[in-house]
Amino acid sequence: MFTPKKFNNDDLPYWPASAFPDEYFHVVGEIIVRFSQLDRELDYCIWCLLDVDVKSGSALLNKISSTAVKIEMISSLVKLHFNGHDLVFFTEHLGIVKSLNELRNGFVHDYPISWVPSTKEITYQRHITGWGQNKTHTFNDRNLQEVLDSLYHELNFFSAFRRNDYSWKTYQPIHVKEVGKAS
Repeated sequence: MFTPKKFNNDDLPYWPASAFPDEYFHVVGEIIVRFSQLDRELDYCIWCLLDVDVKSGSALLNKISSTAVKIEMISSLVKLHFNGHDLVFFTEHLGIVKSLNELRNGFVHDYPISWVPSTKEITYQRHITGWGQNKTHTFNDRNLQEVLDSLYHELNFFSAFRRNDYSWKTYQPIHVKEVGKAS
């Protein structure tokens, strides 16, 4: 017999797409697409650090869909190849990608709980299973653009690294800590 249950946030209304401006979906869509490209660059980075061909690299990462796991793999691998400033520099970029991954997960998995047209702010919320608390992120035009700019920056960093183009050493990390105003 089916017993209805109350789950977190089930008393919140579902928001139709028409409740948000088109430009919001354009920017969020671009963030998600660019993050997919960044995730692919992380694959390439792992292949390069392991010095494997495309076929072997694809087979190796075929079942690893978690960006967090890929970041941890790269973090371990760079320690075998770099030291000193280069290691610190690369690790700092990995930290930024980790933050971007958390924001990306928010766009994909969190639930929109408020939209303020006058400030163009949207707030997302996620119930953190096991912790009994909610995590919220608030975004507006400015910080959405900062997320997108940071994604492009990291895409170029990892792409340059993969191509063995030493310009990767010139990509100074751009932190996005204030983006999303997590609470």
